[in-house]
Amino acid sequence: MARVSFPMSQVRARRRGRRARIALVLGALLLVLCGGAIWFLHAPFVRVTAIDISGAESVTTAQVREAIRDAISGAYLYAIPKDSIFFYPKRAIEQNLLKLFPALKSAIVHAENFDTLAVVVAERAPQALWCGAGASSTGCALMDEGGVVYAPAADFSGDAYVRYFGTATPLLAGGSLPAQYLTEKNYRALFALVAAIGKTQPEDPVRQVVVDEGGDARVYFQQDFLLIFSIDDNSADVYERFTLALTAEPFTTHALPDFEYLDLRFGDKLYYKLKGQ
Repeated sequence: MARVSFPMSQVRARRRGRRARIALVLGALLLVLCGGAIWFLHAPFVRVTAIDISGAESVTTAQVREAIRDAISGAYLYAIPKDSIFFYPKRAIEQNLLKLFPALKSAIVHAENFDTLAVVVAERAPQALWCGAGASSTGCALMDEGGVVYAPAADFSGDAYVRYFGTATPLLAGGSLPAQYLTEKNYRALFALVAAIGKTQPEDPVRQVVVDEGGDARVYFQQDFLLIFSIDDNSADVYERFTLALTAEPFTTHALPDFEYLDLRFGDKLYYKLKGQ
């Protein structure tokens, strides 16, 4: 039997040629697959054409829809459309809605079908007014049950809400609203305490609360009685000291508007001053 041996250079050349042909076929196949995928993602039946919005009240659905349209316009890497139902920027849309509309407490976006986005938003409910860092500030904003300041208050708000003063920290960079008044825990405790104290004097309601940088709260009633306490003290203890004070002299023989102030910051020692003294 005769045997012919090819030089190693020829063997290597044939192998390189075979690999090149395989690579060429695989490359062409990959281009076809990528082209097909891009064509599919651009197909009208898998692109967002409708946006259903629910829960919007003070913020109009038109405003929300426009913000979402802006977020899904354009393409990733000039090839993949952002309005593809498979690649729309869900997280960015939700975060952008909360940034653009501070009145929104939450925003949830999901694909309802292959061409529709469903957006469910929840708005904040006003519980009080925040009127600036100091009692001399002008202009107020609505504040929700967690102490989040979120929207300018209309002039007709009047006395419907108690006015709170003190530092509020912006929650987002680049803007003053939304902002957090105190901490959520401290605000909830303070609001509950002020509401409870106010119920003991229905004829002389609370009109404003001022919290200074040291944590001292000054509660002003309509008839200019002033109650002072520390927000760091237990709310139940503060309320108990206040109600006990009302059962002792001279509070049993004078109405609260007869007093200039009652100071509860010193434990069991109560300090007060009658007007005109």
